[in-house]
Amino acid sequence: MKYILSIILIVFLSGAISCGGGNGNKRQVISGRIMAIAEKDGNDQKIKVGGGPGAVPAGSTVNVTNLSTMETKSIVATNDGSFDPEFQGNTNDLFKVQIIQNGELSDEFTLGVTLLTDIINKNLGSLGDTPSELEIKNNIAYVLNGFSDNIQRFDLSKTPPQELSPVAVPTGSDPVSFDLLDNGKIYTANLIGQSVSLINPDTNECEIIYVKENPSVNTGCDQTVVIDGAFEDPSDVQLVGSKLYVTNNNFDEFFFPKGNGFITVIDTDTNQLDTIIESDGANSGSINLIDNDMFVLNTGNFVFDPDTNKFQCDTDFPPSVSIIDTGTETIKDTIEIPLSTQNPLVCAPGIMAITLDKKYAFLGLGLVGGMLKIDIENRSVINGTSNPVAFTDLSGLNSVTDIDFNDQGFGFAALFNTDQIAVFKTDNNELNPFPFISPLPAGIKATNPDSDFFDGVQFIDLRNGDFSGPDLYFITTLSSKLGSANTGLLTQ
Repeated sequence: MKYILSIILIVFLSGAISCGGGNGNKRQVISGRIMAIAEKDGNDQKIKVGGGPGAVPAGSTVNVTNLSTMETKSIVATNDGSFDPEFQGNTNDLFKVQIIQNGELSDEFTLGVTLLTDIINKNLGSLGDTPSELEIKNNIAYVLNGFSDNIQRFDLSKTPPQELSPVAVPTGSDPVSFDLLDNGKIYTANLIGQSVSLINPDTNECEIIYVKENPSVNTGCDQTVVIDGAFEDPSDVQLVGSKLYVTNNNFDEFFFPKGNGFITVIDTDTNQLDTIIESDGANSGSINLIDNDMFVLNTGNFVFDPDTNKFQCDTDFPPSVSIIDTGTETIKDTIEIPLSTQNPLVCAPGIMAITLDKKYAFLGLGLVGGMLKIDIENRSVINGTSNPVAFTDLSGLNSVTDIDFNDQGFGFAALFNTDQIAVFKTDNNELNPFPFISPLPAGIKATNPDSDFFDGVQFIDLRNGDFSGPDLYFITTLSSKLGSANTGLLTQ
């Protein structure tokens, strides 16, 4: 789901747009699973030399020496065989690593420094106006462009990715979310158009559009279905069997909740309204399906005081998660998320992402660089508004606009205002786990924190499985660029 008001205000108050280009790989110096890692090139940089689980035998002693300064650090590997002593040095330095077992030297080698900036390419392609979602399927990256009313496609099997012909969405729709079907067709939720359209990329045609009232102009679709009152600011869409679920923010003309959100259910076999499910929270958006249960995020709301230029959480509309039984199409449970007076900016999560093992849901906060965490099985909040997972200062403006996961237990979170992709472990919330010693620098603000400009990293998607090349792709919304990161260079 696209952040509608929060992103606009944060951009206005915090900075301007960067049009910076990308940078290619400069060097990679790796020995097996043990590496020397720094964020960026230069003197007096934080350099960690280590390895993740299984890098060395558990309990072995590892001696690491900077061969330029001869500074040596000795560390005992943890029970999972990981270690990561930290140095301050020059990224041209070399490091000798010695592994000691039972008092004897078992292995020794020398490493150069690998830079996190080297795995990033910030300019794979230019995007349309207001990109609002990114998803990868069958080695094709799909980018939804809201104000351009189209879907760009990039073939990731080519190096660099080859842009295919774009797919049109009805003019004036402002698509904000889509669902890629197994048959190749695409449903889009259209915010300004107050509609949902079914697009066929093979023919570049809109086959059907569902609208809440008769359109005043020709939609260009083969079939128009009017369902009275079906939509009020549609925000996300997902097909389950033959039932199409559409979440609705239900805003007034000032983007303020008119009340609770709702979920429109359409029978695609008959093209008739099946039911409307009233949510039990305001600003309903992000959808996730787990077995037969649909988890719907109710973002809640925040308020902005133009006299003080300050935000605060709206106590009338706290966030929550509605759990819908798709069999009965009723709300079977609700996960309440109370607000915290000690954290007045911790609210308005705009994205909910489910881990690959379906144990946890992480919710990206709208005003600060942090997340909430939910236990899926027990339907309980682990990290709520009083103890969020914080990437940046909870008193300063930021926004976690997207979250995704790889199959090695790492989570990746897009930080809009600081142009970073933060990395964490999904099981224990560990931040910056080796080899990701700091957030990935995906925009100008990340590499130059004093810059008055930023690119606005907003959407990410990861490829998992057997392929070669980058696995993490991201969109910088303000500079309208597609970028990538090859995290496999660090984790193989």
